[in-house]
Amino acid sequence: MQRRKSVLKRLERCLSSGAALSGVAAVGLLATTSARAASTPVTFAQFVQATQSPNANQFAYVDNGAASDADLTTENNGVLGVAIPVTFTFLSFTGTLPADLMGPQQATITLTSSTTEAVQTAAVFGITLGHQQVFGNGSETDTLTIMRDSAAGEGTGARTDLLTMTFTGNLLGELGDTTPSLTGNTSDGNTVTYTSDFISIAPTGSDDFNMAFTSWTTLASGAGLSMSALPGDSYFASATAAGTATFDSSITPVLTSVPEPGVGAMAFGLGMMTLTLRRRRVARA
Repeated sequence: MQRRKSVLKRLERCLSSGAALSGVAAVGLLATTSARAASTPVTFAQFVQATQSPNANQFAYVDNGAASDADLTTENNGVLGVAIPVTFTFLSFTGTLPADLMGPQQATITLTSSTTEAVQTAAVFGITLGHQQVFGNGSETDTLTIMRDSAAGEGTGARTDLLTMTFTGNLLGELGDTTPSLTGNTSDGNTVTYTSDFISIAPTGSDDFNMAFTSWTTLASGAGLSMSALPGDSYFASATAAGTATFDSSITPVLTSVPEPGVGAMAFGLGMMTLTLRRRRVARA
């Protein structure tokens, strides 16, 4: 199992470089892939779905046809690009986390992404993998935003943006399986950029994320990850899925130091009180 996971990862890297692989050629290329420079990523945040609906499949892959693009997005009752409920957690950072940001945060996530890149397939060790680069070169930009349900007592801006990520990446999975994943890694040439109202995440040479899907269900057949049946179409078939994700950086994010609301006003009030007392003392003298 461990060997298989390693093979899948190396194959993903080969495919993400633009190589068209299949069969024996894929195995040969995997065997000669050079090792990448080691880094120590820090998983600083994660989310899990918090959907109350009996159908937790609130992510959607939409095949818009050969002459168009394919979207990967959040979905609710057929509406694409909407916010869906999640539980978000900060895991690692530099600084002291305020009490209201500790532990699970009730939030919503919005994902929009699109691509016009064709799916590549490769047969390796008796399985067929499908890989599609997600480049935001369709009708949607590649953006993931996780917003707190209510403003926190500290932070910048509206004090609700737990994490926003702009990215390019790769959608990879075994055809027929229900657990593909969306990944991005700057060391593989992808774009992964983070912003937040609460932490500062400096861009590094090794930022990455992994969104793991489960219950991937092709709408037309009820099967797992499948190729489109539309004539001339090289995308995956339209499907829905549930998802969870982790976010990594090779540099530990720094907690943004911002006074809680009212602290600044309190300090100002104490300063004015001190100034008044000094003036009174001078007047009495």
